[in-house]
Amino acid sequence: MFLIPKSNLKKFDPERSCFVLNEFAAAEFSSAVEMLFAAKVVNNKKLSDGFIRHALDEYKHCIIFTNIKNQIISEYKINKKELSFVPNHLYNKGYIYKDHFIFEKKKLNDFAIFVGANEEIAEKKLIAFSNHLKEQKPLAFTEIQNILKDEERHAEYSLRFAKNNNGLFSYKIKLAKDIIINRLAEPPSLIDLANEIGLSLKKLKEGFKQIYGDSVYSFLIDYKMELARTLLESGDYNVNEVGLKIGYSTSSHFIAAFKKKYGVTPKKYFMSLSS
Repeated sequence: MFLIPKSNLKKFDPERSCFVLNEFAAAEFSSAVEMLFAAKVVNNKKLSDGFIRHALDEYKHCIIFTNIKNQIISEYKINKKELSFVPNHLYNKGYIYKDHFIFEKKKLNDFAIFVGANEEIAEKKLIAFSNHLKEQKPLAFTEIQNILKDEERHAEYSLRFAKNNNGLFSYKIKLAKDIIINRLAEPPSLIDLANEIGLSLKKLKEGFKQIYGDSVYSFLIDYKMELARTLLESGDYNVNEVGLKIGYSTSSHFIAAFKKKYGVTPKKYFMSLSS
C-alpha cells in the first residue's frame, strides 16, 4: 500500500516529488522482499521462478526511483533527513510486518489477488506522478514508462492466475477488499466499486458480508483504525498526520472514529505509549 499524499501535485515541487519517489522506492523494495520469501517457500518451481523475476523487477524499480530522487536532491540542494531510505521505516509505515510475511497469512490464490490489485493501483498512481515529471524531468519520465510496462505485466499475470484459481464470484469480492484497502485514503463509492469488479451493488454487499462477515464500510473503518494505531505506535506521525494518511480531512472525524473503536482519543493513546 502506498502512503502517498492524496492531494495531486499541480506544479513541479522538487521536495514533494522526492518524498513521493521515496515512498515508491520503499514500496518496491518491500515488494521485492515479499516476493523473495514467496519464492523460497512456494512448492512449485515455475511459480518460484516467477516470484524471483518479479522480485528482481521490483528491486530494479527501487534503484531507479532512488536514483531519480537523489538527482533531484542534488540539483535542488534539498537537505531533508526524512528523504533518506531508512529500512526501519518499512515497518513503521506498514510496508512490511515485523512478525510475518504477507505470503504466510494468505492462500496462494488470495496472494495473487493482493499482488494484482496492488500493481494496478501502483500503476495508476505512477502514471499520474510521471505526468507531473514529464516537462521538468523528461529522462525520469522515460525511465518510469519502462517501470509501468513491468507493473502492467505483473498485474496482468497475477490477476489472470487468481481468476483461473478462484471461483469468479469469490475472486471479485476478494478483489473488492484489496481495492478498498489500497485506496483507503480515497476509497471508491460502493456503486463505483461494484462497477469496477463487475457485480451488482446487491451482489457486492451480500458477497462481502458472506466472505468477511461485515459490511464494506465497517470493514474499511476497522482496517483504518488498526492502521491508525500502528502509525501512532511508530512514533513517526502526529495525530493530524495519521488522520490525513487514512483519509480523514477533518481531524475531529478521525478522533471520533478512533475513540469509538478504542475508547480513547488518538492523542491520549499516543501519550500512553510513552508512559
